[in-house]
Amino acid sequence: VNHDENNDEPVDVLVDQLETLHIERKLKFDDEDDEDTNSSMKSNEKLLQKCIQLHDQLAHAPNAKLMRYLAEYIILLSGDQDPWLVVTLIVEMQAIGFRYNALCIYQRKKRHNTDRSGTPLPSATNASQEHLSHYIDALHFRPLTISYLKDILINEFLPAKQVCVCLHSFTLVHDQILAVQIRGNYYAPVLRRVIFPRLLIKKFHFLIESNTHTLHGITDHKRYWAIRRYFEQLFERLLEDLNQVYLTSPMRWWWLPETTIFDGKKAMIDDLLSSIIDSPQQRRFIEFFLHQTIFYLSSLDEIRQELSVNLPPAVYTRIFASRLIERLLEFKQRTYTNTSPSNSRPPQNLLLFLDNHLHIFPWEQLHCMTSLFRRIVIYRLPSLLLLDGMHKYYYNSSSTPEADRAAHVENNDMTIIPMEKTFYHHIDVDKGYYIVDPGNDLPRTKERFRKFQSEKPDLIEKWNGVIERFPTNDAIKDIFKSKDVLLYMGHGSGSQFYPVDDVQKNSSRLCVLLMGCSSARLQSLGDFEVFGMPFAYLTCGAATILGCLWDVTDRDIDSLTFFLLEQLKAGASLGEALRYGRELCKLKCLNGAAPVIYGLPVRAR
Repeated sequence: VNHDENNDEPVDVLVDQLETLHIERKLKFDDEDDEDTNSSMKSNEKLLQKCIQLHDQLAHAPNAKLMRYLAEYIILLSGDQDPWLVVTLIVEMQAIGFRYNALCIYQRKKRHNTDRSGTPLPSATNASQEHLSHYIDALHFRPLTISYLKDILINEFLPAKQVCVCLHSFTLVHDQILAVQIRGNYYAPVLRRVIFPRLLIKKFHFLIESNTHTLHGITDHKRYWAIRRYFEQLFERLLEDLNQVYLTSPMRWWWLPETTIFDGKKAMIDDLLSSIIDSPQQRRFIEFFLHQTIFYLSSLDEIRQELSVNLPPAVYTRIFASRLIERLLEFKQRTYTNTSPSNSRPPQNLLLFLDNHLHIFPWEQLHCMTSLFRRIVIYRLPSLLLLDGMHKYYYNSSSTPEADRAAHVENNDMTIIPMEKTFYHHIDVDKGYYIVDPGNDLPRTKERFRKFQSEKPDLIEKWNGVIERFPTNDAIKDIFKSKDVLLYMGHGSGSQFYPVDDVQKNSSRLCVLLMGCSSARLQSLGDFEVFGMPFAYLTCGAATILGCLWDVTDRDIDSLTFFLLEQLKAGASLGEALRYGRELCKLKCLNGAAPVIYGLPVRAR
């Protein structure tokens, strides 16, 4: 695209204007700069419209780097005036490389599965045809409108209480990430910019590489474990930085579902906030913060302390003087009672959409996941658009059993008395296949697995599998076609035996457990976006992939693997099983924090 259809100004001139523009907008409260912000918005309105026009033109065949710059400029220029515009831009620029790769794979499959007239060949199964049609429809490139995002992608299929969080690492603004909480039921998204130094990313990468380097070649047993304990301490300190320095309150409230028990008091809250704050997004943030603190905290002193720290002094003073806090707390105490301890509550699933450089961090280890409410389970996904395709493929397909379509929602909400619902994909845990030590160089893992087989034969007695070798090509095809669970216990992700390109050629609804070193690690080359084995399995239609972000030791991961199998068989969700399985690891940071889940929430039928 060289010219704007509605303007004679070349695109390169517009890009030059963008490069020279100095933007210091904030997506949070700043009482001093309201007047400057308004004048800046007026002066940049023309440039903003040009950016939006160019963005829409490029949306049909986007360049990932250019789209990222454009989207960030639009976000910074528009500020907090339209949160839905911000969310639309973030969703559109997420995982562009993943979408290009997936669409290329799908088009090849489509040509392979049809004859010259477009008629499906006998070898093309219903599942593969539906996989292609749903995923192509969801991932193809076109301008994403706010109405489509709001009405179709979010409110049509997301349960009202399902929490989605997008974390975007700014390119144009150093050391900041934009956190966005999205939920259904037509609630406006909540935005917050958070300090997140790039030095922290470099530290984490250096620590992971150093850990990998010291895992091999040390023959002295005592020295080996002394080094492991040392790295465990380093990981603990870095996670403490992640928790205490950079992601303290109010970020911890982003991961929790927003209560609806105060919806009946919305008019009262709006009347007060409208007299204090002009910005709709700022009012939305205060409403969100009031909901979260008053619902999740039980002490009036705790609530006041939290609000006083995180709201502008003038806003907090007005709210405090109005006695709104006391009235909402009294209303909660009258209408909501929950005497069950936190450990007995059902888990709350959180869908986490991460920017390129943020996949490496163990966000699952934030303190608010383990201490504030104790039952938050994270499932990672590259894009909300992929979630749309997965939802259609898993819950609206003719190849999905009717019972599964009826049972894909479960009572699973902790914030209102009438329990809300969230979706799960149900798997048959008896339809599994194991690949153990295919390189024949992990004798202890092999020994532990055989012992597990003999001591608890009922857990995987109906499974097929191989030990000390990799399955044949025919066996691999059968795994993707007929199995629900694939367990890999070997080095890495198995790509040395079955490369990424071969994985993507299949169509499957597998739940994949990749219990090897760095099996879930995503890497990028230069300016290209991140990619790895989890994305390859998601491309082929797999429901869920569990793997490790960095290199781990075998004893802890083997124990965790067996615990996951036991819990899945007992009816727990994979995320819930992983959450408790981390506690079994002796090295709770070095090994326990490494496994993460990509994909949909799954549990046994």
